[in-house]
Order: sequence, then structure tokens, then C-alpha cells
Amino acid sequence: MSSAAMELNLNAVLPELVMVVAAAVVMLVDILNRGGRSVTRPFLPWVALAGVAVTAGVSIWLLGEPVSIFQGMLITDGRSLALNLVTLTGAALAILLSIRYIPAVNN
Repeated sequence: MSSAAMELNLNAVLPELVMVVAAAVVMLVDILNRGGRSVTRPFLPWVALAGVAVTAGVSIWLLGEPVSIFQGMLITDGRSLALNLVTLTGAALAILLSIRYIPAVNN
């Protein structure tokens, strides 16, 4: 195999990488602000929503020419990015719906 065939273009997985980093940030903020007490943190859904928004922005930024990595096993094109945006919209709606629900259940 030539080195050109094994070239890794991270743009193909950039939205997923951004989402993983955003999820890690949300979990770290939750752990660091726990302080030994079990109270709800009202800012945490907004941090998660910001991560979803940044991921959606990266997905929109990548619209254009399709990118293929791993010899065509992973292709990022307009259809995959559109499905990614649909999934991110569902995640954003779930986060928005949980803002009032989780504190109500905890009380």
C-alpha cells in the first residue's frame, strides 16, 4: 500500500471528534462542580447545547466536496452531513426538553 492510500484526513471525522470533546467537557464540568453534594447544575444543559451547536457549525462548514478516508470505508458527503444535522437537532431538542424536567424529577 502506498502512503497516499493510507493518508488520513481528519475532516471526515471532525464533527464526531468535536462532539466527543464537547461530551468530555460536559462530564468534566459536572464532576468538577459536584463538590460532594447532589444538587442540580442549571448551567450544564447550556454547556451541552453549546457543544451541539459547535458540532452543527462544523458540519455546516464541511459541506462541499466529499471526503473519503480508509480507502473509501468512511465517506463524508452531503447526505451524511445532513443526517448528522438531523441527529444534532434531535439532541438539541432533547437537551432543551430536559432543562425543566430533570430538576422537577429531582425534587
